[in-house]
Amino acid sequence: MRACGDRWIRYAGICLGLWLMGILVGCPLQRLTGIPCPACGMSRAWRCVLQLQFRQALQYHPLFWLAPWLVDLIFRDSLYQHPAEKKYRQWSLAIVSSAMIAVYLWRVFLVPHGPVGIHLEDGIIFRAVAVMRQHLAI
Repeated sequence: MRACGDRWIRYAGICLGLWLMGILVGCPLQRLTGIPCPACGMSRAWRCVLQLQFRQALQYHPLFWLAPWLVDLIFRDSLYQHPAEKKYRQWSLAIVSSAMIAVYLWRVFLVPHGPVGIHLEDGIIFRAVAVMRQHLAI
């Protein structure tokens, strides 16, 4: 029983850490490159859920409701699992990953002006290259 409680404490800590990183820092990939990651908008969606704004949560990330299940699948101890449970975990991760990638491609390429879009000029790399070009051109 203790292991189960410890696992949920670990999950809660991981979720809290990811949520705080999303709120305080934002998406590290988008901050660096200007290209959003497949989970971009997830923190904002959960903030909307906590405020009972479900329609807006779906706009930020339509798969926000899969996040707790995905965290459980990723961080579950697979060392002591039954082979059938391991196969369930693998298939579940494949399905959720495919859904995340499909939604990502849809949001980036078909809804480029939505809450998540590619903005290369906002990325640190783009700005660093622009500064280097200015200094080399002088």
